[in-house]
Amino acid sequence: MNGPLVRHPRLAALQFVALFGFWMALSWRLDPLYLAMGGTAALVITLATQRITSTIVHDDRVSPPLTRIPLLAWRFFAYTMWILGRIVTAGFQMARIITSRTPPIDPVELRFRTELASPMARTVFTNSITLVPGTLTVDLDGDMVVVHALFPSAADDLISGELQNRVARLFDEPPQPPVEATWITSPGLDRSAPDPTDSSLGGPHADPVADDLDSWEDRP
Repeated sequence: MNGPLVRHPRLAALQFVALFGFWMALSWRLDPLYLAMGGTAALVITLATQRITSTIVHDDRVSPPLTRIPLLAWRFFAYTMWILGRIVTAGFQMARIITSRTPPIDPVELRFRTELASPMARTVFTNSITLVPGTLTVDLDGDMVVVHALFPSAADDLISGELQNRVARLFDEPPQPPVEATWITSPGLDRSAPDPTDSSLGGPHADPVADDLDSWEDRP
């Protein structure tokens, strides 16, 4: 293997802190055994993937200064707490919509460009969109992002730029402007068309099973 094992020591240290923090969030144990297991796992993963991480995160940029690692680690923790809050909030909203007698579902598709420069930042951004109930990243091609939203207000964090800005701070990128999205109504949703399963309708939309039962009961 040519070259040093760790190309960017400061970035590797930040990756180790993030992985170990993730372990602690999952285990929530302070026993020496759990701390040793988490530290060992974070170290092995960092050494095994550091070359890939350095290439997709900061290959064309200098590594963050050592003094900024605690700040970036805190931003990672704050972002994790924020996205978990958004997931829970959107989950309750989706539950309310699903249990509604007249669900206000209005599927739309958004297409917009992101100014996030780092491939890793774009990956975190698009994955975060999918994690939040009500939105789904359909495609990421260069800087073009395609997102499906179950209803327009589900994409508020995207349109305002809040989600992109929070991801940008994780990777020391400049503030992101509000999204200028192209809205496309999802095809194949004709709300004026009758429901073919509605047995109260006559003609070709009637329920054939119900018709057969009625005709059987009418027999002498």
